[in-house]
Amino acid sequence: MVVWFLVLWVLFGHVAIWVAVYNRLHSWGIPRAMVLAGSVVAIFLVVAGPLTFVWGLYTGLWGWLDEQLSTWPQISSTLFGAGWFPVAALYALACVAKATSVIYWWVKGKLSPPPAVLRHHVSWRYQLPREHLLDHQASWGNRLLLRLPGNESLDVELVDLAVDIPHLPAGLDRLRIVQLSDLHLSGRVPRAFFERVVEIVNDQDPDFVLLTGDVVEKPECLSWVPEILGELRAEYGRYFVLGNHDVLLDVNKLRRSLEDAGLIDLGNRVVEVPVSVTWGKRASRVYPRLFDKESSDACLPAWQTLPRVVLVGSERPWIGEALSLSELDGRRDGALLLAISHTPDQIVWARKEGIHLLLAGHLHGGQIRIPVIGPIVSPSRFGTRLNAGLYFWPPTLLYVSRGLSARFPLRWQAPPEVTCLTLRAPQGASHPRVDFPGKAPALGASGFGEHLDR
Repeated sequence: MVVWFLVLWVLFGHVAIWVAVYNRLHSWGIPRAMVLAGSVVAIFLVVAGPLTFVWGLYTGLWGWLDEQLSTWPQISSTLFGAGWFPVAALYALACVAKATSVIYWWVKGKLSPPPAVLRHHVSWRYQLPREHLLDHQASWGNRLLLRLPGNESLDVELVDLAVDIPHLPAGLDRLRIVQLSDLHLSGRVPRAFFERVVEIVNDQDPDFVLLTGDVVEKPECLSWVPEILGELRAEYGRYFVLGNHDVLLDVNKLRRSLEDAGLIDLGNRVVEVPVSVTWGKRASRVYPRLFDKESSDACLPAWQTLPRVVLVGSERPWIGEALSLSELDGRRDGALLLAISHTPDQIVWARKEGIHLLLAGHLHGGQIRIPVIGPIVSPSRFGTRLNAGLYFWPPTLLYVSRGLSARFPLRWQAPPEVTCLTLRAPQGASHPRVDFPGKAPALGASGFGEHLDR
């Protein structure tokens, strides 16, 4: 019986090790050929473990080992004399340690309460009519996937959060930000889906719209950018960074297409925006000023009296180098430092730079979440620990979106997401707290809203 338990524990750890290798390969900015080669090896070894277990059942190997435990003193000298045994024993110990670690983090994640900074969390589910969206522009294979029972790829969940931001200037209380991530414009998910998403975003009346990477996957869909994303509306602008799938295209052409649609490139740049938001009433729009070394000291006098949002974009590890915000020292008072990145792994950089809020995507919430267990595939150095939702790693608050699409249009228990965050100043706690931070979504013939209080 002991052998059976150990074999299963080692098998679990073996699978966990190579799933972790697969996840981390896809989180590094290494050449794509190396990622693909490493992924093939990792998948092979993940499959090889269970096959070896089944082979042991078929041949009676595990039963034989169980019987041999009674003669351990006699066989131990033979095993220790074999050259392969120390290596196998060390690997088995590594598998046991990995399995124990996975169980620890799974239990900790299940028992951890939501971050204390979360004031309110409300969601609506839009179930958009399949036949209206499936206009036969996608291939038959993708249409088949989209029609699979339980596939949520054509649903949209509007997640509305109100969060306290430590040190948020009172003048930025109730600032509303909409995040979109992982659109993967490719034609696999029909264009009508994204047009409906834009309608949902504009209904929220956001101050900022922020796109956190993987915008376009196929060059044929570059023409969708001005026609779809150009329709997004935000009081203080729409900003974007690129992700790992974007770099497979002509990056300069993609940036130009997004900028021609009215979006502002935040890739490895800093943009400083003066804002006035008082109980939902906005001052006249002030256009953002790009922050660079030449103009870093040229702060206009009128700005000194307004709270500011300092937007920072990181496209690491795929594009550029890590930004240093040391030039902001002495000007952080009265400012919200808000960073966007494709991967949540940039939380390490964000904490080092004193970022208040980091928005990311990339992980798709696991895309397929197994009941009770949760996500398995999560291309991050942290595995599944930051797969989706709100995390507070002081001094940085991190939100990870499940995104809107994927290379393969298959989602289960991880529906596409539009995120709307209402930022609250701690000193605003003396004001009456609203029961609902935003306005209810507009309902139309194309879908319905489901009110879920969490």
